[in-house]
Amino acid sequence: MSTAPRPSSGVAILLGGGVREALMAQPLLRACEGATVFASGDAVGTLLGLPSVGRAFVFDDSPGELLRVFRRLRGGSIGTVVVPFPARFLHLALTYFAGVPRRLMVAGANDWAATERLTAVRGMHPVEANWRLAAAAGNRPVLGPGDAPTLHP
Repeated sequence: MSTAPRPSSGVAILLGGGVREALMAQPLLRACEGATVFASGDAVGTLLGLPSVGRAFVFDDSPGELLRVFRRLRGGSIGTVVVPFPARFLHLALTYFAGVPRRLMVAGANDWAATERLTAVRGMHPVEANWRLAAAAGNRPVLGPGDAPTLHP
């Protein structure tokens, strides 16, 4: 076991919603190696067995739990927060007021909280939107759907 930090260990993923949203965020969860994931009690079961998840915390939308997540985001070594699509206003505001330096999300009505926005295409499926977030959050070249494999230096 290595003590070296994992490539994306400063990344947190704020998974709002239940199992459906967690399943749609799978590309993002797999791309952010070593990420800290905040998920609801329902969604945490989808994280079991994923080697890319560094730490997982269960939270709900009660004021006490949101305050706990706020303190973790504010006081931890988290440099990037990714809020998967579809994002909830409450979670976007939480990341904004926590003052995390890099906040990634898909552009929409609540993109005021983002430092980096990914353009949304009308009618885009949430899995594709999260796949694009994964490409941006992972900081590595990711092929577009249908592109032929090539070697990258």
